[in-house]
Amino acid sequence: MDRFRGKAVFNLFEAAPGQLQRPLAFAQALEAAGIRFTGSSSEVLALTTNKLATRARLARFGIPVAPGSGARQDLASVPPPWLTKPA
Repeated sequence: MDRFRGKAVFNLFEAAPGQLQRPLAFAQALEAAGIRFTGSSSEVLALTTNKLATRARLARFGIPVAPGSGARQDLASVPPPWLTKPA
């Protein structure tokens, strides 16, 4: 990784199904090496792979979250903005 020092890496890493930790490990390796990169930080990637932690963080900042997990809900009862994830 020394040859990348002082340069930016464009992070185009996508995880295969069931491999959610790979982008996190890649981001952690780049951060540890001091290499700047585009994309989410390892902190954000760790948070977004944990739905309960993500929901708690959103609620802590006053962002409404739909009750339940994985269940469909009528969004009319939840004020915008809405953060959605395609299945």
